[in-house]
Amino acid sequence: MSPPRTFAEMTQHYPGCQWSLPVDVFLSDLGLPAPSFRLRPGACVFTVGSCFAREIEEALQARGFLIPMLDFGVPKEEYPFRPNGILNRYTVSNIEQTVAWAESIQGGCPFVAATEPFLLPTSSGVVDLDLAAFAPVREERAWARRQEMLAVWRRAFEADVVVMTLGQHETWRFEPRGLVWGNTPGSRECAPYWSRTFFLEPSFAELVAAVVRTVGRIRRFNPRADVLLTVSPVPADRYFNGRDALTSYWRSKSLLRSVAAAVCEQVERTDYFPAFELFHAGGRSSWHEDNKHVRPDLVPRIIDRLLESYVETPSPRAGG
Repeated sequence: MSPPRTFAEMTQHYPGCQWSLPVDVFLSDLGLPAPSFRLRPGACVFTVGSCFAREIEEALQARGFLIPMLDFGVPKEEYPFRPNGILNRYTVSNIEQTVAWAESIQGGCPFVAATEPFLLPTSSGVVDLDLAAFAPVREERAWARRQEMLAVWRRAFEADVVVMTLGQHETWRFEPRGLVWGNTPGSRECAPYWSRTFFLEPSFAELVAAVVRTVGRIRRFNPRADVLLTVSPVPADRYFNGRDALTSYWRSKSLLRSVAAAVCEQVERTDYFPAFELFHAGGRSSWHEDNKHVRPDLVPRIIDRLLESYVETPSPRAGG
Protein backbone atom coordinates (compact mmCIF):
# COMPACT_ATOMS: atom_id res chain seq x y z
CA MET A 1 0.00 0.00 0.00
CA SER A 2 1.35 3.43 -0.89
CA PRO A 3 2.02 5.85 1.99
CA PRO A 4 -0.59 8.50 2.84
CA ARG A 5 -0.37 11.60 0.66
CA THR A 6 -0.81 15.05 2.14
CA PHE A 7 -2.80 17.74 0.37
CA ALA A 8 0.38 19.80 0.01
CA GLU A 9 2.28 16.95 -1.66
CA MET A 10 -0.56 15.95 -3.97
CA THR A 11 -1.42 19.42 -5.24
CA GLN A 12 2.22 20.08 -6.03
CA HIS A 13 2.43 17.14 -8.44
CA TYR A 14 -1.20 16.36 -9.35
CA PRO A 15 -3.80 19.14 -9.64
CA GLY A 16 -6.76 16.80 -9.63
CA CYS A 17 -8.99 15.63 -12.46
CA GLN A 18 -11.62 18.15 -13.52
CA TRP A 19 -15.11 16.89 -14.28
CA SER A 20 -16.18 18.27 -17.65
CA LEU A 21 -18.31 15.78 -19.57
CA PRO A 22 -21.87 14.53 -18.98
CA VAL A 23 -22.59 10.86 -18.54
CA ASP A 24 -25.29 9.18 -20.60
CA VAL A 25 -26.92 6.17 -19.02
CA PHE A 26 -29.87 4.31 -20.51
CA LEU A 27 -32.11 2.42 -18.10
CA SER A 28 -35.41 0.70 -18.54
CA ASP A 29 -38.47 1.92 -16.66
CA LEU A 30 -37.82 1.86 -12.95
CA GLY A 31 -40.29 0.47 -10.49
CA LEU A 32 -40.19 2.08 -7.06
CA PRO A 33 -39.19 0.05 -3.98
CA ALA A 34 -41.80 -0.74 -1.34
CA PRO A 35 -41.25 1.53 1.70
CA SER A 36 -40.73 0.15 5.20
CA PHE A 37 -42.31 3.27 6.73
CA ARG A 38 -44.67 6.05 5.74
CA LEU A 39 -44.13 9.80 5.49
CA ARG A 40 -46.89 11.85 7.06
CA PRO A 41 -47.92 15.01 5.15
CA GLY A 42 -46.43 18.01 6.90
CA ALA A 43 -43.88 15.88 8.81
CA CYS A 44 -40.57 17.27 10.07
CA VAL A 45 -37.82 16.08 7.71
CA PHE A 46 -34.19 16.60 8.67
CA THR A 47 -32.01 16.74 5.54
CA VAL A 48 -28.27 16.14 5.65
CA GLY A 49 -25.68 15.50 2.98
CA SER A 50 -24.27 16.96 -0.20
CA CYS A 51 -25.61 19.85 -2.29
CA PHE A 52 -28.24 17.48 -3.71
CA ALA A 53 -29.75 17.42 -0.22
CA ARG A 54 -30.42 21.15 -0.63
CA GLU A 55 -32.41 20.41 -3.80
CA ILE A 56 -34.39 17.71 -2.01
CA GLU A 57 -35.25 19.91 0.98
CA GLU A 58 -36.49 22.78 -1.19
CA ALA A 59 -38.76 20.45 -3.12
CA LEU A 60 -40.09 18.93 0.11
CA GLN A 61 -40.75 22.33 1.66
CA ALA A 62 -42.71 23.35 -1.43
CA ARG A 63 -44.91 20.32 -0.79
CA GLY A 64 -45.71 21.28 2.78
CA PHE A 65 -43.05 19.50 4.82
CA LEU A 66 -41.21 21.12 7.74
CA ILE A 67 -37.49 21.41 6.89
CA PRO A 68 -35.29 22.57 9.80
CA MET A 69 -32.20 23.01 7.61
CA LEU A 70 -33.91 25.87 5.78
CA ASP A 71 -33.95 27.85 9.04
CA PHE A 72 -30.18 28.31 8.76
CA GLY A 73 -28.31 30.81 6.62
CA VAL A 74 -25.04 32.74 6.44
CA PRO A 75 -24.09 36.01 4.70
CA LYS A 76 -22.79 35.81 1.13
CA GLU A 77 -19.29 36.77 2.25
CA GLU A 78 -19.19 33.47 4.13
CA TYR A 79 -20.83 31.40 1.40
CA PRO A 80 -21.87 32.94 -1.96
CA PHE A 81 -24.51 30.41 -2.99
CA ARG A 82 -27.53 29.03 -1.08
CA PRO A 83 -27.59 30.61 2.40
CA ASN A 84 -27.52 27.17 4.06
CA GLY A 85 -25.16 25.59 1.53
CA ILE A 86 -22.23 25.99 3.89
CA LEU A 87 -23.81 23.07 5.78
CA ASN A 88 -23.35 20.73 2.80
CA ARG A 89 -21.84 17.47 4.00
CA TYR A 90 -20.25 15.83 0.97
CA THR A 91 -18.75 12.73 2.57
CA VAL A 92 -19.98 10.03 4.91
CA SER A 93 -17.16 10.90 7.30
CA ASN A 94 -18.21 14.54 7.41
CA ILE A 95 -21.86 13.64 8.01
CA GLU A 96 -20.93 11.38 10.93
CA GLN A 97 -18.53 13.96 12.35
CA THR A 98 -21.15 16.70 12.56
CA VAL A 99 -23.86 14.40 13.90
CA ALA A 100 -21.37 13.18 16.53
CA TRP A 101 -20.66 16.80 17.52
CA ALA A 102 -24.37 17.54 18.02
CA GLU A 103 -24.90 14.20 19.78
CA SER A 104 -22.08 14.86 22.23
CA ILE A 105 -23.56 18.22 23.23
CA GLN A 106 -27.05 16.71 23.43
CA GLY A 107 -25.56 14.12 25.76
CA GLY A 108 -24.06 16.71 28.10
CA CYS A 109 -20.64 17.57 26.68
CA PRO A 110 -19.94 21.32 27.14
CA PHE A 111 -20.44 23.30 23.92
CA VAL A 112 -16.98 24.87 24.07
CA ALA A 113 -15.16 21.58 24.59
CA ALA A 114 -17.08 19.90 21.75
CA THR A 115 -16.64 22.80 19.33
CA GLU A 116 -13.10 24.10 19.88
CA PRO A 117 -11.33 21.36 17.85
CA PHE A 118 -13.14 22.45 14.67
CA LEU A 119 -11.92 26.04 14.75
CA LEU A 120 -8.51 26.75 13.23
CA PRO A 121 -6.74 30.12 13.43
CA THR A 122 -5.41 31.76 10.25
CA SER A 123 -3.68 35.04 9.55
CA SER A 124 -7.00 36.67 8.64
CA GLY A 125 -9.42 35.05 11.08
CA VAL A 126 -10.79 31.63 12.01
CA VAL A 127 -11.84 28.84 9.65
CA ASP A 128 -14.19 26.03 10.64
CA LEU A 129 -12.81 22.85 9.09
CA ASP A 130 -16.19 21.11 9.40
CA LEU A 131 -17.93 23.44 6.94
CA ALA A 132 -18.23 23.36 3.15
CA ALA A 133 -16.34 26.66 2.73
CA PHE A 134 -13.40 28.21 4.52
CA ALA A 135 -13.77 31.97 4.36
CA PRO A 136 -12.10 33.24 7.56
CA VAL A 137 -14.37 34.99 10.05
CA ARG A 138 -13.81 36.75 13.35
CA GLU A 139 -13.48 34.38 16.29
CA GLU A 140 -16.69 35.60 17.92
CA ARG A 141 -18.54 35.02 14.64
CA ALA A 142 -17.16 31.47 14.38
CA TRP A 143 -18.52 30.65 17.84
CA ALA A 144 -21.88 32.36 17.21
CA ARG A 145 -22.28 30.50 13.90
CA ARG A 146 -21.66 27.21 15.68
CA GLN A 147 -24.44 28.07 18.14
CA GLU A 148 -26.76 28.70 15.19
CA MET A 149 -25.69 25.40 13.66
CA LEU A 150 -26.37 23.55 16.89
CA ALA A 151 -29.91 24.90 17.05
CA VAL A 152 -30.54 23.36 13.63
CA TRP A 153 -28.65 20.09 14.07
CA ARG A 154 -30.44 19.34 17.31
CA ARG A 155 -33.62 19.08 15.26
CA ALA A 156 -32.33 15.72 14.01
CA PHE A 157 -33.12 14.42 17.48
CA GLU A 158 -36.80 15.28 17.12
CA ALA A 159 -37.47 14.91 13.38
CA ASP A 160 -39.94 12.36 12.01
CA VAL A 161 -37.65 11.40 9.14
CA VAL A 162 -33.94 11.93 8.43
CA VAL A 163 -33.01 12.08 4.74
CA MET A 164 -29.28 11.39 4.34
CA THR A 165 -27.74 12.08 0.93
CA LEU A 166 -24.36 10.45 0.28
CA GLY A 167 -22.26 12.55 -2.07
CA GLN A 168 -18.59 11.58 -2.32
CA HIS A 169 -16.18 9.21 -0.59
CA GLU A 170 -12.78 10.88 -1.05
CA THR A 171 -11.91 12.53 2.25
CA TRP A 172 -9.26 14.86 3.68
CA ARG A 173 -8.27 14.27 7.31
CA PHE A 174 -6.55 16.84 9.51
CA GLU A 175 -4.43 14.45 11.52
CA PRO A 176 -3.55 16.54 14.60
CA ARG A 177 -7.19 16.80 15.61
CA GLY A 178 -8.49 13.55 14.13
CA LEU A 179 -11.12 15.43 12.11
CA VAL A 180 -12.05 15.52 8.44
CA TRP A 181 -12.37 18.69 6.40
CA GLY A 182 -15.86 19.56 5.18
CA ASN A 183 -14.52 20.14 1.67
CA THR A 184 -11.23 19.98 -0.20
CA PRO A 185 -9.04 22.40 1.79
CA GLY A 186 -7.61 24.10 -1.28
CA SER A 187 -7.97 27.73 -0.25
CA ARG A 188 -4.88 29.71 0.70
CA GLU A 189 -6.27 30.22 4.19
CA CYS A 190 -5.92 26.49 4.76
CA ALA A 191 -2.34 26.32 3.44
CA PRO A 192 -0.67 26.28 6.89
CA TYR A 193 -2.49 23.00 7.57
CA TRP A 194 -1.80 21.21 4.27
CA SER A 195 1.28 19.33 5.44
CA ARG A 196 -0.78 17.71 8.21
CA THR A 197 -3.81 16.97 6.02
CA PHE A 198 -3.98 13.49 4.48
CA PHE A 199 -5.97 12.05 1.61
CA LEU A 200 -8.18 9.08 2.47
CA GLU A 201 -10.37 6.72 0.49
CA PRO A 202 -12.47 4.85 3.08
CA SER A 203 -13.25 1.24 2.29
CA PHE A 204 -16.71 -0.19 1.76
CA ALA A 205 -16.71 -1.67 5.27
CA GLU A 206 -15.57 1.61 6.82
CA LEU A 207 -18.29 3.57 5.01
CA VAL A 208 -21.02 1.11 6.00
CA ALA A 209 -19.90 1.23 9.63
CA ALA A 210 -19.88 5.04 9.58
CA VAL A 211 -23.44 5.29 8.24
CA VAL A 212 -24.67 2.68 10.72
CA ARG A 213 -23.02 4.62 13.56
CA THR A 214 -24.57 7.87 12.32
CA VAL A 215 -28.06 6.40 12.34
CA GLY A 216 -27.37 5.07 15.83
CA ARG A 217 -26.24 8.48 17.03
CA ILE A 218 -29.47 10.06 15.82
CA ARG A 219 -31.62 7.31 17.30
CA ARG A 220 -29.87 7.55 20.64
CA PHE A 221 -32.05 10.60 21.30
CA ASN A 222 -34.69 10.05 18.63
CA PRO A 223 -35.46 6.31 18.50
CA ARG A 224 -38.60 6.83 16.44
CA ALA A 225 -36.77 8.53 13.55
CA ASP A 226 -37.13 6.83 10.19
CA VAL A 227 -34.17 7.17 7.81
CA LEU A 228 -34.16 7.56 4.05
CA LEU A 229 -30.85 7.24 2.21
CA THR A 230 -30.16 8.68 -1.23
CA VAL A 231 -27.07 9.06 -3.39
CA SER A 232 -26.32 12.37 -5.10
CA PRO A 233 -25.72 12.26 -8.86
CA VAL A 234 -23.57 15.41 -8.69
CA PRO A 235 -19.84 14.81 -9.32
CA ALA A 236 -17.00 16.20 -7.25
CA ASP A 237 -15.28 19.32 -8.55
CA ARG A 238 -12.08 17.31 -8.71
CA TYR A 239 -11.01 13.76 -7.95
CA PHE A 240 -7.64 13.14 -6.37
CA ASN A 241 -7.25 9.36 -6.66
CA GLY A 242 -5.17 9.55 -9.84
CA ARG A 243 -7.86 8.13 -12.12
CA ASP A 244 -9.78 9.93 -14.83
CA ALA A 245 -12.97 11.82 -13.88
CA LEU A 246 -15.38 9.41 -15.57
CA THR A 247 -13.97 6.34 -13.83
CA SER A 248 -13.69 8.21 -10.54
CA TYR A 249 -17.30 9.35 -10.72
CA TRP A 250 -18.76 5.89 -11.26
CA ARG A 251 -16.37 4.27 -8.80
CA SER A 252 -17.43 6.66 -6.05
CA LYS A 253 -21.14 6.59 -6.78
CA SER A 254 -21.22 2.80 -7.15
CA LEU A 255 -19.45 2.45 -3.83
CA LEU A 256 -21.89 4.77 -2.06
CA ARG A 257 -24.87 3.06 -3.67
CA SER A 258 -23.60 -0.28 -2.40
CA VAL A 259 -23.04 1.22 1.04
CA ALA A 260 -26.65 2.44 1.13
CA ALA A 261 -27.90 -1.02 0.18
CA ALA A 262 -25.83 -2.68 2.91
CA VAL A 263 -27.02 -0.22 5.57
CA CYS A 264 -30.66 -0.78 4.62
CA GLU A 265 -30.16 -4.52 5.06
CA GLN A 266 -28.63 -4.04 8.51
CA VAL A 267 -30.68 -1.24 10.05
CA GLU A 268 -34.45 -1.40 10.47
CA ARG A 269 -36.67 1.44 9.27
CA THR A 270 -33.89 2.60 6.97
CA ASP A 271 -34.77 2.75 3.27
CA TYR A 272 -33.02 3.69 0.06
CA PHE A 273 -34.83 5.86 -2.47
CA PRO A 274 -33.42 5.64 -6.03
CA ALA A 275 -33.10 9.36 -6.79
CA PHE A 276 -29.69 8.64 -8.32
CA GLU A 277 -31.16 6.02 -10.63
CA LEU A 278 -34.16 8.15 -11.56
CA PHE A 279 -31.80 10.98 -12.47
CA HIS A 280 -29.64 8.83 -14.72
CA ALA A 281 -32.68 7.23 -16.34
CA GLY A 282 -33.10 10.56 -18.13
CA GLY A 283 -29.66 10.32 -19.68
CA ARG A 284 -27.99 13.48 -20.97
CA SER A 285 -31.18 15.51 -20.65
CA SER A 286 -31.03 15.24 -16.84
CA TRP A 287 -27.96 17.44 -16.55
CA HIS A 288 -27.96 21.19 -16.04
CA GLU A 289 -26.28 23.13 -18.85
CA ASP A 290 -23.08 23.20 -16.75
CA ASN A 291 -22.90 19.38 -17.21
CA LYS A 292 -22.37 19.02 -13.49
CA HIS A 293 -25.53 19.80 -11.56
CA VAL A 294 -29.06 18.44 -11.75
CA ARG A 295 -31.50 20.18 -14.07
CA PRO A 296 -33.60 22.40 -11.75
CA ASP A 297 -36.99 21.06 -12.81
CA LEU A 298 -35.98 17.42 -12.37
CA VAL A 299 -35.68 17.25 -8.57
CA PRO A 300 -39.36 18.16 -7.94
CA ARG A 301 -40.36 15.36 -10.29
CA ILE A 302 -38.12 12.92 -8.41
CA ILE A 303 -39.60 14.07 -5.10
CA ASP A 304 -43.10 13.52 -6.48
CA ARG A 305 -42.10 9.94 -7.25
CA LEU A 306 -40.85 9.60 -3.66
CA LEU A 307 -44.10 10.92 -2.24
CA GLU A 308 -46.09 8.54 -4.42
CA SER A 309 -44.40 5.73 -2.50
CA TYR A 310 -44.10 7.16 0.99
CA VAL A 311 -47.14 9.35 1.61
CA GLU A 312 -50.43 7.61 2.37
CA THR A 313 -52.45 10.56 1.17
CA PRO A 314 -50.72 12.19 -1.80
CA SER A 315 -49.22 15.57 -0.87
CA PRO A 316 -50.49 18.34 -3.19
CA ARG A 317 -47.99 19.93 -5.54
CA ALA A 318 -46.83 23.43 -4.77
CA GLY A 319 -49.45 25.87 -5.98
CA GLY A 320 -51.88 23.04 -6.57
